[in-house]
Amino acid sequence: MSKQHSKLKVYVVGGGNDGHYIKNTTHTRLFDEADIVMFRGGADINPDIYAQKPNRHTGYWSDERDAMEMNYFKQALSEKKLIIGNCRGGQLLTAMNGGKLIQHVSHPGHHMCTTFEGTEYEMNSMHHQMMYPYNLPPEDYQLVSWTEQLSYCHIGEDDQQIEFPKIALDEKGLFKEPEVIWYPKTRCLAIQGHFEWMSTFCDGNEFINKFIKENCL
Repeated sequence: MSKQHSKLKVYVVGGGNDGHYIKNTTHTRLFDEADIVMFRGGADINPDIYAQKPNRHTGYWSDERDAMEMNYFKQALSEKKLIIGNCRGGQLLTAMNGGKLIQHVSHPGHHMCTTFEGTEYEMNSMHHQMMYPYNLPPEDYQLVSWTEQLSYCHIGEDDQQIEFPKIALDEKGLFKEPEVIWYPKTRCLAIQGHFEWMSTFCDGNEFINKFIKENCL
């Protein structure tokens, strides 16, 4: 897909204007004409999707919503559309790409994120679960940005603290908590926070738009 001189069309699964932070786009109510398919935030997803049992922190989920969104994902994938997910949406994309979720974390509200380019931006947080791509082959994902182990707990399906592999740690030995992940084989951009809640001109929105333009389109 290459539409440098016309606006890209964004279809939001479930409705809404999520994705308005992506420059040179307009929203459409028609899936078939969309260049970008967007998955929104919301409640947890069924841990069965990523082959785990729910722990005591995992909240109620909607099997109906899960099934509907997975069907849209498969259709978008088959049509080679760019797929973007925010918060729950990013977690769903991680699971659909074979990754896992940490079922409970203690992530703070506003915090700084580090990018693969070595820059920083501020981001919000409304999640108690976290994307976890580190079980995948390194070539299947790119860690676009992360935070340096802000959470004091990372609880797995057995209600125990998760032990992290070396690949998930930075040079200080701290867990790199994923903020944005790019899955190049499926053209999925999984975003943990909510860029749509940030100022249009903030560093985070400038960074994510630059990444999308240079790597995703």
